[in-house]
Amino acid sequence: MKLTLTQILLIAFSVLSLILFLRLWLGTGSYPEIWDLQGQIAEQKRLNEEQTKRNEALQSEVLDISRDDAAIEDRARGELGMIKQGETFYQVILNSDPTQAPAPPVPTNPTQQPSTQPHVE
Repeated sequence: MKLTLTQILLIAFSVLSLILFLRLWLGTGSYPEIWDLQGQIAEQKRLNEEQTKRNEALQSEVLDISRDDAAIEDRARGELGMIKQGETFYQVILNSDPTQAPAPPVPTNPTQQPSTQPHVE
């Protein structure tokens, strides 16, 4: 079987186009790789925006602290638990769970022991 020039060119172009399409979908710089990189870029942009907001908030706090003594005092009281000289610190602990049973009473007389028997009337 003798191939004509047209058939040889058609086979060559078919093989060439097959190689190019394989490279387009499987090789370096292929569509799946580009899509993956675009996803990574979008994620990094989101992280950068979060960090920018965080940096702006921190910069605002730095400016507040550098300009206002009350902000320094508020931060020292709230975060570090500091008090001024001559102040008395009171800590109130609230029972946030009302379903908990109250603690058993502690006897005031050391010789008196709490009864473990149930009281029946």
